[in-house]
Amino acid sequence: MRRPGDRLHRLATTLCTERTRRRLIDPAIADLQSEFAVARRAGARWHTGRALARGYVSIAKVLVIAACGDLWAEASAWQPAERASARRGLLVALLTTAVATVLLVATFDSGIQTNWRLWGYLVPSMLTVALPLGLLIGSAWTFHGGGRTRKLAAGCVVAAVLCSIAMYGNVSWLTPESNQTFRERAFEQNFGPRDTPLERGLYELTMPDLRNRIEQELATGHPERAHVAESVYYQRLVAAVSMLPMVGIILALAFRREWTRGWLIGAAVVIFGVYCAPFVSSRPLSEALSIAPIVTTWTGPALLTGTALLLTLRRPRARA
Repeated sequence: MRRPGDRLHRLATTLCTERTRRRLIDPAIADLQSEFAVARRAGARWHTGRALARGYVSIAKVLVIAACGDLWAEASAWQPAERASARRGLLVALLTTAVATVLLVATFDSGIQTNWRLWGYLVPSMLTVALPLGLLIGSAWTFHGGGRTRKLAAGCVVAAVLCSIAMYGNVSWLTPESNQTFRERAFEQNFGPRDTPLERGLYELTMPDLRNRIEQELATGHPERAHVAESVYYQRLVAAVSMLPMVGIILALAFRREWTRGWLIGAAVVIFGVYCAPFVSSRPLSEALSIAPIVTTWTGPALLTGTALLLTLRRPRARA
């Protein structure tokens, strides 16, 4: 019979050193199990639920503090092999991102003739696709063979968080402004200067402006237009938050068994496909099935997050 706290014990084994786990985590889990047993014998469901909630909160706080302490202690002692793996992974990630960005910009079709000098304005929008791909391929390249260390994993998680923060700034402000500048310069190049700026489309609105547009369309009795604007809004949020669960799946796979580099890269491609699916299908599905955009758009990130947690918490099968 599984006791409360067993899954947290396995998670602590992954995140913390054995010394920290025995000194901090194991006593907290033992207290949780003891309080749960006492409350259960008393037969009061309210006390049982309260004991579980209080125990899990206490263990979560101790686990976070212990994991951060261990990571901070290890951060100053990088081995030469870890430094080499980190450099190679970073180089692969940057190269993949750069190549993907160039290819996406080169294949972009605006419907009107544009000068190559304007292509730089398309880079921010293409990074919503190229940066997650580069981060995934770089992670898959790093966590192969001897590159599977807790320190590198922590560094990869930090990189994913920083990329998510940068991506939110990109989709919230930089991409809309860059798209609008591209449209105005391209129009001027083909049709001459205008007295007034071009009207901004949905992809040229910042996040606050996009929220205002949704409220305006609903207030004026255009729910179908608000529906489309909501899809664009949630797609941007997905682009900002999906990198952490994607990297989490790569790390979980890498630490569960010894994968070849080819298999990890293949898994990264599949994960990237799940990430891209909402950008392609969320709007048609929500319109065809009359489903709220928040549901169709966040299905991909929910699957990624659930898969990452399942792979992290599930006990590996013992080899025969």
